[in-house]
Amino acid sequence: MRGLSFGNRRARHASLAMRHLSLLLFTATLLGQSHTSPLHFAVTEGPTNNSLPFGAGGAGMTPLRYLQIHDGVPAMTISGMAFRHNTSLLGVVHAPFTVTVDVWMSTSTVAATAAFAAFATNHGPNKVQVVTNRVVSIPGNDPSRIPNPFNIDVPFDPGVTFLFAGGGASLCWEMQLTARTNTDNVPFDAVANIGNANPPTLHSPSYTGCLATGRTLPMTLSPYFNPILAPTSWQNGNGSLATSAVQLAANGIVVFVHGTDRTTWNGLPLPFLIPGSTGAPSGPCTLLTDLGFTRPAIAAANGTATNILSFPLTPALHGATFYTQVVGLDQPANALGLTASNLITQQLCATYLAPGVQRVYLTGSLGPVGTISGLALITRFY
Repeated sequence: MRGLSFGNRRARHASLAMRHLSLLLFTATLLGQSHTSPLHFAVTEGPTNNSLPFGAGGAGMTPLRYLQIHDGVPAMTISGMAFRHNTSLLGVVHAPFTVTVDVWMSTSTVAATAAFAAFATNHGPNKVQVVTNRVVSIPGNDPSRIPNPFNIDVPFDPGVTFLFAGGGASLCWEMQLTARTNTDNVPFDAVANIGNANPPTLHSPSYTGCLATGRTLPMTLSPYFNPILAPTSWQNGNGSLATSAVQLAANGIVVFVHGTDRTTWNGLPLPFLIPGSTGAPSGPCTLLTDLGFTRPAIAAANGTATNILSFPLTPALHGATFYTQVVGLDQPANALGLTASNLITQQLCATYLAPGVQRVYLTGSLGPVGTISGLALITRFY
């Protein structure tokens, strides 16, 4: 493992660009069959999250009435909707649960920003019930993925579709939730109806590192925020991925590994358990990403090290996802002398305008009037 030469670095950037182009083409294929609203977040995590309507546990949250209006949805025949978990900044794992819902859909009488507090007033005359008294399974989340997949699936009842004419009109859907099995709040991926000229790099930790020599806590990698040393600016074209590690072997040699694939590396399936680490002083050590970019470093006497990877930032990198892990050269730790940290997933999100979404909600009741909020779950219509 070694640092990249200038020529190799250019080749790696070209390879990353080709991978991202493939992702965009794949997304375009999906969008021929479905539409994500807001479209900007089809392949990227939203900037915020919310537990309504699915994950709002606790007393007084059920029943719950919830409505969203979406601008910019094209003409399409809709047979279901899908949503996704928020990727937690703390790497929290949420257990599966179920909710019972009824769902209606219509062409909205108004644009998203003009939503009415009275639920019925937002619906056009073509309002139709598309889901009747359905138990929907909400699977657990995966902190290693940014974004999580659209696996909160709400297909319409058999034989039911909604023909949305588009043409500049807005789409309205309403959900009435009458039962749930979760008691805690579970966040889902969401966006506020405001633009952002310089969205932050999204990140999430996952998995657990093993023990470096001389340590009682696992090697741990975290995002490193320093706008002076590691500036990221979509306007100026400056990109950076910065991470900081603790619990390393004192004055030890480590390698910061930046990858773009957490499923395979040179034909090796990932995650990959380092042979001989189970039962060794290190405990089980696992390689979690391919070795795309490598940066060697020397840990300080207190077992810390920081790495900043800088690169040109262009709109073509919108949605690019990187996986970072620290690998230690630590001969006493196990038979191969390799230790490994947890995984940090980071994703770039480009500049965006106000997305044209709005919601109305009412908790603890199915009454006629709710509260208007400029926030909405990112929704895939299919």
